[in-house]
Amino acid sequence: MAKAHPRTAYDKLNPMQKKFVNEYMIDFNAGRAYVRAGYAKQAADQCASRALNTAKVAAAVTEALDAIGISPNRIRSGIAAIAFGDEPSKRVTGPNAHNEQDRLAAMDRLSKIQGMITDHAEVTQVGPVRVMFDDGTPAERAAAAGEAAAERRRAAEVNR
Repeated sequence: MAKAHPRTAYDKLNPMQKKFVNEYMIDFNAGRAYVRAGYAKQAADQCASRALNTAKVAAAVTEALDAIGISPNRIRSGIAAIAFGDEPSKRVTGPNAHNEQDRLAAMDRLSKIQGMITDHAEVTQVGPVRVMFDDGTPAERAAAAGEAAAERRRAAEVNR
């Protein structure tokens, strides 16, 4: 009896997710891949970003990148080759030589794909979040700031 192959992350995706991953691997543009996969154009960038951050899709993309040899170590090596291009052992010549600006842009893009660089900051907040606007009198703003500071202190004490 033949052994069944273990299911890959890609195998666990639904047909639309598979199409999205296939399209994403063409140009690594999530918004365009989302539309080409058959999803709606409206809010495609946001929806594509959300799709890429789901565990199943992210695992399938990682598998696909691994299959073509893109890894964080390879990206670091490529950046090092560009950064230290004056060293003979790191210099790229011949048919693989590219404009350094183009190569840096490509490495930047690949490092974002691999999650080594993010375009956003993750903020964690303990306790309630109070949005303060720059309207009202100075006394009202000072009172609101005092209340917000008191709320943060209370939340910090609760979490100790």
